[in-house]
Amino acid sequence: SRIVNIHDARMGADMKQRFIDNHLFEFNHVFSEHNDSDRVFDNVVRPLVQLVLQGGNGTAMMYGQTGSGKTFTMTHCYTRSEE
Repeated sequence: SRIVNIHDARMGADMKQRFIDNHLFEFNHVFSEHNDSDRVFDNVVRPLVQLVLQGGNGTAMMYGQTGSGKTFTMTHCYTRSEE
């Protein structure tokens, strides 16, 4: 697995003070815009579903720009998980 550090620039409630939050995320896969939702499901979500059904824990997290298809992909994966 790999780790990415996200620097989240924020503005205080007073709209004067700026600060940066840092968030570390560990990840196993990165998919390009050329990969479809089936590939995401088969490589990430299916193994997690199988793990959970065996009593384990798992999380699939999507991170990306607004409008990049995260909700579309997760909806597809949710539907495929019901199969």
